[in-house]
Parts: sequence; structure tokens; C-alpha cells
Amino acid sequence: ALSKCFEINSDIYHFHDPELIPIGLILKLNRKKVIYDAHEDHPKDVFEKLWPMPLKIITFIYFSVLEKLASLFFDRIVAATPHISLKYPDKKTILLRNFPILGLIDKSKKVEIKSDNIIIIYQGGITKLRGVKQVIEALSIANEKAELLLFGKWEIGFEEECKNLKGWKRTKYLGVIEQEKLYGYGKSADIGIINYLSSPNNDDSLPNKPFEYMACSLPIIMSDFSHWKEMFKDCALFSNPEDPESIANNIQILAKDKKLRKEMGQKGRALVEKEYNWEQESKKLIDMYKGMK
Repeated sequence: ALSKCFEINSDIYHFHDPELIPIGLILKLNRKKVIYDAHEDHPKDVFEKLWPMPLKIITFIYFSVLEKLASLFFDRIVAATPHISLKYPDKKTILLRNFPILGLIDKSKKVEIKSDNIIIIYQGGITKLRGVKQVIEALSIANEKAELLLFGKWEIGFEEECKNLKGWKRTKYLGVIEQEKLYGYGKSADIGIINYLSSPNNDDSLPNKPFEYMACSLPIIMSDFSHWKEMFKDCALFSNPEDPESIANNIQILAKDKKLRKEMGQKGRALVEKEYNWEQESKKLIDMYKGMK
């Protein structure tokens, strides 16, 4: 990567991975302008890895030191969430949230789903920390006819665990598909779901999934994290992500009430059109680059 940086000989270098911070420091020594894009709280993320605790502690300290160096020497810091932005100097930092490209969603073609059930959609990594197991368990509790469509890549060993659950018979796994087709399924679904379990990184996260659901005019069932409840209060119902009965209750509420689903979906779509889209958010990125000339 360092060799390629010198070969290109750019004026500005913008990178995401904390492992590349030492390369950024070398570029600064060569009088280049450097931007560090903090799209995750990497030190916190370490404690979600399946590593021995001594290795987690060492890696946590290493990443913390690297990010401190970035805050001291780099020209700009881009933070993906308000929580991450608090770690860095105000004068150097911009908040750039990971919102969907609304134009891409709007031009995607609706995919017909042949089912008499209420369709719930989940897209993203299918892992234990994403609370997918609890969602599948909730399907076996909910009285209303509901069906879960899963899209994404499985965590190793997790698929068989989920297939053994009672709710699996009301679940369909449709694999990893291209983005536009995924949006097409979203336009035909009835409910979007994001059920992250509490963890050091998840508690303050701001994934793009709920915004994609909103852009497809879907009501959402979400984990009851305080910052999510504040941000998505008009277009979502909130569950204890560890409790399948809490999730099932929200499935039943939305399944029974078509009017509520429509109202929440419309409110979410309006918010995306007004603010929560990449077309608007990306202007801050362009302005940042212009300010570095």
C-alpha cells in the first residue's frame, strides 16, 4: 500500500483501516495531506472478536495508540457516528453518516414475492451478535402468519444452529444477491428488522440497514437502544433484542395493523428524502476536500 501511495503521488490520501495509520504517518512526513476515516470504533470492536483476552487487550491498546496518533497528526478525521466523532478534535472532524443512495433504491425494480404471509426482511451479516437467532425464535411465538427472508453471509457454524430452531420453517434464506435486487425485495416486503444484540460496538452503532428499509417505505422492528429509539421513534417499534417474545409482540402489532405499517413507512421515507440519504450527506465530504486545497 505504501509503495502504491508513492507511485500515485497524490496530494491527499484518504483511508479507512487503522492498520494503515503508520503509512499515513509516513505520508505526513512527506508533506502529504492525510484523512483517516473512522467508520468503526475499532478499539471497542476488538472485544467482540473470538480471541483470547490477552490478545484482545494488546490489540485494544495498539489500536487506541494508533488512533491517538491519527488525531494528533492527520489533517482530517471522518467519523461515521456521533459517538465516534467525540473521540477526535472538533476542528479536524466531520460527521459523515453511512446513508443509502436514494437514486439507486428508487431505480431498482420491485421483486414480486408470492406469499400470503406478512413478509419480514433482514439484510446483512447473519451472526449471533446481529440477533438473528432471536428473530427466528420469535417467528415460532408470533400468532400472525409471518415469514422471514434472510439475505447475507452466515457466520461460520451459525447456520446449522438456526436451522434447528422451530421458527426456521417460517424462514427463507436467499443468499447474497446484488444490491439493486435486494432493494427490489425491500419494496415488496412488509417489515424490515434489525435486532442487534447489546455489545460495546453495537450499542453506539448507526448501520445503514434501517435507512435502506425506510427508503423502501418499510416500518421497522429494532433493538431498543436509546439512541435508536430517539432517532427512529416515528418509523419503528422497539424490542428487547435478547427476548423473542418482545420481538414476536412487535411482529404481531405490525402484522395486524396495515394502516400503522403504512404510516410508519411513509414517515421513514419522508425522513430519508429530507435528510437521511447519501445525495445530501456526501456534500459534506466534497466540502471537506475543497477546504483542504
